[in-house]
Amino acid sequence: MSNSLFLTKDGAKIENNGAGQVYWNNQPLKIAIPADLFMKWAGVVYAEAASTNLVTQLGMGDVATEMEREGYGIAVTMFNYCEAKSKKLNKNYTLVDLLSNADYAKALVSTQYQEYQNFSGGDANRRKYAHMGCLRVLLGNHIADIQQAKSLYWDGQDLWTNAKHFKKNYGFRVTRPEHGGLYRNKNLSLVSTPALRPDVQQKGIQYVYQSVFTAGGTIFSTLTPEGFKAYGV
Repeated sequence: MSNSLFLTKDGAKIENNGAGQVYWNNQPLKIAIPADLFMKWAGVVYAEAASTNLVTQLGMGDVATEMEREGYGIAVTMFNYCEAKSKKLNKNYTLVDLLSNADYAKALVSTQYQEYQNFSGGDANRRKYAHMGCLRVLLGNHIADIQQAKSLYWDGQDLWTNAKHFKKNYGFRVTRPEHGGLYRNKNLSLVSTPALRPDVQQKGIQYVYQSVFTAGGTIFSTLTPEGFKAYGV
């Protein structure tokens, strides 16, 4: 029998009712998505999002609002990436394809991902906003400024602390000072880093990636026009 996931604004529960569906307020979602796929998606959002404790430490604003925006941001970024990849490949690139991508392997085998899947312990707020983020995408209940940003990627604290970060090697432009100041309470700053790779420099490109917004403990980015032209998604 297949497990179903029942979601409300106050929490979630799993029931082995054989349907394998996702329910919102005891009603099946009109956009059908298998419960196991939804939980895999939400599990990645949970694993990649910042904890309640970290968002509190960063002091960037109302904790609940920041976590809600971050959860939705990661969830919709994954859909944006699928859409961009579909255009590039000229064929449908789905959430199933994305969640089978090796780039997501770390999240899928992380302690945080298992914590989400086991539904035991963990960060209740983080789980709630992972669910709500995915639901917002499916129900079309978008957060306007985030939807309009059309982010394709996200990163956490490692972008601040890792001098050899992949995106820094290709060139990362911080478009607004407050983006780079997300981790200021941890005495970390992020500034624009021109491309370090010789092959990128030889193309006359300074930056392949650029920031578009921050939420929670995450910085979201997209490709620069010259980065998109040279590399695409």
